[in-house]
Amino acid sequence: CLCKSFNQAFNCMPFVCVVQNRVLCVSSGLSCEHPGFDVLQRLKRPTDIPDEGFLCDLLWAEPDLRIAGWSDNPRDGNLFGPDVVQNFLRVNNLEMMCRTALVDEGFEWFGDTKLVTIISVPNYAGEFN
Repeated sequence: CLCKSFNQAFNCMPFVCVVQNRVLCVSSGLSCEHPGFDVLQRLKRPTDIPDEGFLCDLLWAEPDLRIAGWSDNPRDGNLFGPDVVQNFLRVNNLEMMCRTALVDEGFEWFGDTKLVTIISVPNYAGEFN
């Protein structure tokens, strides 16, 4: 099945990438357990994604303007506030972060931070025709 082949290919892709030492690209979010980029680079792929922890957060954590710091997400992963984004970028000497998720207009800035969310499926369930 073609769908299974795509999933197998995605299972072998890196969890994150950094473009020109300036922009972090990630599936979803940040983790309060972030072990550092060197650990992420050494992870063997494919690998199972646990129900919690830094790998789960990279794939499922979400930004939330209503909080400061970290909070539990009713779904998988954590919620993180604008202060987390600013601190993460400063500590890691990065300029911005790009993540994917379902947004109404194709892209969405997270408050006044340097985090942009882009939609990775432009025709998701026929919603954005």
